[in-house]
Amino acid sequence: MAFLDYRCPYCKKLTNIMSKMQADNVRIIYKEWPILGDSSVLAARAGLAADKQGKYIAFHTRLMNSRLIPTIAYIEEIAIELGMNPSQLREDMKSGSTTLSIQRTSALASALSLIGTPALVVGRTIV
Repeated sequence: MAFLDYRCPYCKKLTNIMSKMQADNVRIIYKEWPILGDSSVLAARAGLAADKQGKYIAFHTRLMNSRLIPTIAYIEEIAIELGMNPSQLREDMKSGSTTLSIQRTSALASALSLIGTPALVVGRTIV
């Protein structure tokens, strides 16, 4: 499992490494853990909403490779580029299931005593 924040510069570097690992059939479970402010929460909500349209990895990669601070306008621009429905994306970003997913990830991070991003759980090892 990879606990990441879209605003974290170390997460951005790690994402590039993990993308190469995925090409080698390594299974990675991404956990949206927005800990660096409101724009991190916005981006995490967008990532989870993108997943509902089957575009999580493409969206995640695009946003992680960006130097821009996530805004709703920028998120919608990415959504359109990826062929997503921006109206549905906005609706899913506000949904209770999206909120619950972020809360569950935060609770899991707390239970694992994680203190920041990026954090990896590989088997029984926390990195």
